[in-house]
Amino acid sequence: MSLQEDRDGLRKPWNHLLPLAVDCFYAAAFILALPYLVAIRKAGHSLSHIIRRRGNIRIPESGKPRLWIHGVSVGEVLSARSLVQQIRELHPSWELVFSATSRAGLEAVRRAYPDHPAFEYPFDFSLSVDRAFQSVRPDLILIVEHEFWPNFLHRARCEGIPVVVVNALVSDRSVRGYRFLWKIIRWPPQAIVHYCAQNQETLERLVALGVDPGKVTVTGNLKYDNLVQNARDLREELGIPEGAWVFAAASTHAGEEELILDVFGAVRSRAPQARLLLIPRRPERARAILDLARRNGFDACLGSAPASNAGVLVVDTMGDIPACCRTADAVFVGGSLVPFGGHNVIEPASFARPVVIGPYHHNFRSVVADFLARDAILVVQDGEELRKTVGHLHDDREWAKAMGLRARETVLDHGGASRCTIEVLAPLLEGIAGPKTDRAAVRLGGTGGAAGPVSPGPR
Repeated sequence: MSLQEDRDGLRKPWNHLLPLAVDCFYAAAFILALPYLVAIRKAGHSLSHIIRRRGNIRIPESGKPRLWIHGVSVGEVLSARSLVQQIRELHPSWELVFSATSRAGLEAVRRAYPDHPAFEYPFDFSLSVDRAFQSVRPDLILIVEHEFWPNFLHRARCEGIPVVVVNALVSDRSVRGYRFLWKIIRWPPQAIVHYCAQNQETLERLVALGVDPGKVTVTGNLKYDNLVQNARDLREELGIPEGAWVFAAASTHAGEEELILDVFGAVRSRAPQARLLLIPRRPERARAILDLARRNGFDACLGSAPASNAGVLVVDTMGDIPACCRTADAVFVGGSLVPFGGHNVIEPASFARPVVIGPYHHNFRSVVADFLARDAILVVQDGEELRKTVGHLHDDREWAKAMGLRARETVLDHGGASRCTIEVLAPLLEGIAGPKTDRAAVRLGGTGGAAGPVSPGPR
């Protein structure tokens, strides 16, 4: 079914009432949550978050076809870098605009794509969404990984704007959430014309959720295509002695820093020149972690005010993980010793560093499986096992180096998702690009069928 045929069905009364029903649901949820938010002193923050994301966007008309690319936060935004580069090279007639949900994600967008408009993703109240669409006026929307908001997708459907999910990932937990959505709104969303899935498991889950198999293509994981080439080595900058062993703990969460400091203390007792680079997931936690390190007897400093004799450096700035990973001899990736689900292990692996994670890595289960298949990652179950593993990495440098090389080979061998994704997007990008007066017809399936089913790329 083309978007034009689907658009005809929007005349049904329920389709006009849907945005109002969703708005009422959001308002009721906020009111019910208000006592709790007040109790934890988050009510003002939540309200300002909604107001700030009211869709008050200003993007001048350029006359070019416009591609809106959206990623929730830093990981999604940065995973699209190689894909964005290929779109710019192969389809230069398109204008690209970016959005992110989190403030950290928006900062990452502005650093990664400084020549393109960037703004906060509108909160899913219908008025905010309508205001954003009126200003952005997209011809095609790419959603990176996930972010399926009912009013946003309903508005795209009303406008006849095709939506493609790239680097799509559906976890076991997400499946339960989408099945709940079935009871509230129409699922799968009709505005989404294709899903570029990271892996076969995501394809199977999407099909189980009712998505037409012809609308899903396994294109691979975009994160494998974004090797950082220019990360600097921080040893000289930080005054780290030559030959000193450096351990980095990246994207750590509350409850993990205490374990990391204990592990590093055991290494430091045998190697006084060893250094720890501790990078919390949220930089605003850096001061509290600095105090924690000092209370535990470490000479510690902040990355924004480094001291050459400090054994522990707590990074309090954004964007320094690549440099820290390159500087380190081994890397622990956080969010995995606590039940968060883990963070991206590909980046440290791309520097040929041995990577250690905890048992909670379900957010990256398929990626971790790629590394485990090649004995290229270390999974520990608790702090005690982490202490033994890190001690082994320190003591047996040849073993650690070999594991790091296997990790980098794994990253290189799984590249190519950007190319496969471009092949899936090509019919839409080429079909929509043209004089502005013709684009609406193309989007709605009236010219060239660009908004109809997308031909699957290589599996």
